[in-house]
Amino acid sequence: MPIVDLGSIRGPEGPQGARGLPGLTAVPTDQGLADYIRAGKDSKTGQALDLAPLLDKPTILSNSRRVYTINNGPWGAALGAVRDGIRDARILVVSDSTGQGVGGSSMDSFPQRTSWPSFLAQLMDDLVVPTAHGLGIPKSNSSAQPYDTRWTLGAGWAAGATYVGFGGKQTNYVAAPGSGALVYNDPRVYANTYDIYYAVSNNATYGQLTAVATGGGTNTVQTGSQSVREIRKMTVVAGSASGNNVVQITNSGSAGNVTIVGIEPRLSSQKKVIVGNASVSGSTTSDWVAYHDNTVTNGWNAFSYMSAYQPDLVIIDLGINDAIPSAQASVETYTANIRQLITAAESAGASVVLKSMIPSVAARAAREAQYVAALDSLRYPFVDLFNRYGSYEKTSAEGWMADDVHGNDRIYQDEGRYMLQALIMSPMSLAAKSVTIPALPALPVEGWSERWRADQIPLTVGSDVRAFMSVARTALKPESTWTPPTLAIGDGGRKVVRFNGTTDGLSLAATRTQPHTVVVLGRLRAISTAANNGIVGAGQSAGSRSSLFVSTDGKLVINAGVSLTNPAAVPTTTQVFIGVFNGNNSVAGLTGADTAGAAGSEGATAMYVGRLGNTGMAQLDVEEIIIYPRGLSSAERTSLTAALAALAK
Repeated sequence: MPIVDLGSIRGPEGPQGARGLPGLTAVPTDQGLADYIRAGKDSKTGQALDLAPLLDKPTILSNSRRVYTINNGPWGAALGAVRDGIRDARILVVSDSTGQGVGGSSMDSFPQRTSWPSFLAQLMDDLVVPTAHGLGIPKSNSSAQPYDTRWTLGAGWAAGATYVGFGGKQTNYVAAPGSGALVYNDPRVYANTYDIYYAVSNNATYGQLTAVATGGGTNTVQTGSQSVREIRKMTVVAGSASGNNVVQITNSGSAGNVTIVGIEPRLSSQKKVIVGNASVSGSTTSDWVAYHDNTVTNGWNAFSYMSAYQPDLVIIDLGINDAIPSAQASVETYTANIRQLITAAESAGASVVLKSMIPSVAARAAREAQYVAALDSLRYPFVDLFNRYGSYEKTSAEGWMADDVHGNDRIYQDEGRYMLQALIMSPMSLAAKSVTIPALPALPVEGWSERWRADQIPLTVGSDVRAFMSVARTALKPESTWTPPTLAIGDGGRKVVRFNGTTDGLSLAATRTQPHTVVVLGRLRAISTAANNGIVGAGQSAGSRSSLFVSTDGKLVINAGVSLTNPAAVPTTTQVFIGVFNGNNSVAGLTGADTAGAAGSEGATAMYVGRLGNTGMAQLDVEEIIIYPRGLSSAERTSLTAALAALAK
């Protein structure tokens, strides 16, 4: 019986589960996994999965299809981090009504409840690693989704602008001052922490957002008069963990609207894979990229949504609405839009999987087949369910379809099972366009709070770096008038983030108080004699305070109100730059040559890389940036410099 091809499938790490699945280094038998799936229910809840009828179906993961491995990139690293209890891992599903679950059995509450991403999360949690349902987005303006009982709109709340929200289609809720409360609860999720995604603008006509979770404290942010237009995240914490907690959001300002685009519940005491479902009824590839033109200057675009959510894996599952006969997108337009979504996902630090759609009726199917061929040609990880199911006529005859386009619970369960098989068990071959992420090298000095390394960026050389993610998933991004640096090859054939010295730059809103230490492994390719050469700047006094830069006469300077200059000439080779910001005990360090003294006592309200704000742009290559929330001692600086210099050889 052709259940699954398990030639290289590995089991979950750790103790054996309820049905004796083996650890990470073991290979389960066909019969072992078949017995597990044949049980047909979730081992935690006892809920029937109705998988038994699907076991005899042919598998997409046969030798006749190309399904490329993704486990050597950000997704594989994220799974390891969950297993090790370090952090959550996030999957973002970019889909349409078929990913939303329209046609399933939960249409009278919210269709996502019986969608294929929901079944994927359920199976992953039961079979492999702790997993939870994640992102909830506002209901779209499509009639295909009549209800979403997770959201309760108080007086004054309504859908706002058409193209603000994950995937467009008015997936946002907006309220003016004096409105009632927007209330959210996902009964599937036992949680105590809630991430709220909202829009900010450089326009003053945006309001004040106040949020509170059951039994917790309030959190308030201003959403207008910001330096950029983008999507941001705020977090509220409930008094205790529960499946019944609610989040209440109000516009507490005196003028301007507040715009909410999503909420994600999570449990802070356990690290999990979180499956965020950004599927939108009626959504096309153009809904994600039209208006959101994916430029740095347009802050409400796909880049902003991906960057705000910071997924480790993005599954792109679009096409049924692009193929509507009355408004069919050409294959060229469809492919170009998919490429933009791939770029947005990779720039946010995520692995990418492409998934083909369930075959629709004949009027759409011919164009869908062309889209599928285009997806296959992109040579990204690809799960081809279109060819697995064959045709609408076949799935309809099986009783798997709710209408001409949408499936029912049975086909959504099947999709969830096959996505699990592709993402976790990975019997995959053939090299794809992939980036190998090396192991993060250990440092001799522990206790750092942030660490960015160029060789951890999951992009190909030559790509724009629109989001430079730290180990802790903190993103350095270009501001609205800046251009992104590029990923390049620097000294010794090592990856670097390369700044052009004119328009490139990255920034982060971050508060650092003294004492703290900034360490940069990098190279100034040339030293400007016309303006200071910014390495890491901060947001005080036009960006010149709590900063580390090379002056016009080629000397390393740190400044937190007072300039402390290292008299050694800075070479145009790779160096270890160190700034210890600690008042009168500050240090400006250049590859082991330290100068101690007073540098002032000011802190930082921002972090700029490759410039000092809107001035001081540098022709800089960055391999690594490390932040310590203390002043490093002489012995620590010596040890760290030696280790970084060794890595740079």
